[in-house]
Amino acid sequence: SPPPSPPHPHYTTTPKDNASRRVFEKADQMMYQLKWGSRPPYSSPITEYSFSDAATPDTEFTLRLRCRGKVYKYPVSKVAPLSQVCSKLAAELGTKTELVLLSYMTATVQQSETPAALGLTTADIIDAIIMDESVAQSSAEAEVSTTSLDLSSTGDSGSEITIKVQSSKKSITYKLAKTDPLQKAMTAFAEALELPLSKLRFTFDGDPVAPHQTAEDLDMENDDVIDAGAI
Repeated sequence: SPPPSPPHPHYTTTPKDNASRRVFEKADQMMYQLKWGSRPPYSSPITEYSFSDAATPDTEFTLRLRCRGKVYKYPVSKVAPLSQVCSKLAAELGTKTELVLLSYMTATVQQSETPAALGLTTADIIDAIIMDESVAQSSAEAEVSTTSLDLSSTGDSGSEITIKVQSSKKSITYKLAKTDPLQKAMTAFAEALELPLSKLRFTFDGDPVAPHQTAEDLDMENDDVIDAGAI
């Protein structure tokens, strides 16, 4: 008599998407053939199914934030702004959402961005820094003042560049040699804000600026802007 038809499909684990379902069905077919020596009666092309829980841009996942030496985990939607997890972190630490500064892979991240836009997965960690409230308030309330300083070490206009360093409180234009370390401008700007250099974070086009780097290293042009923020 012909072998009985096994139930179709018979899974010990529920597949979550069509790719997984094909693997399970293929395994079923192979086991049937090994046992009965013939292909199962349901060995026709595998049907594609629609899964309501298939991976989509708005699927929730666990986002990890590292702050003050501790990792915090929050379930979030991949298309929700990061301000939502910032609010949760701020509530847990007893601070304000707007004082939470984010960075990922050394680049500054805005709270308006989403995990999907950044390509984040559960394996990734976003670093969070809590800004000092007094510094944030003084920066927000102060009027922006503009100054221009010549820090060039050459005096040769052909090898010089003019850049701007700005924060919410000040905007200062510096003239430097293209090969001068940007630390000159960074230190001068910190002094203008009456803050230690270690309390400021400098970025150019969203990327951190190291003190030893030069305008030439960063392919900067005249009137390019370096952003400074308190940490």
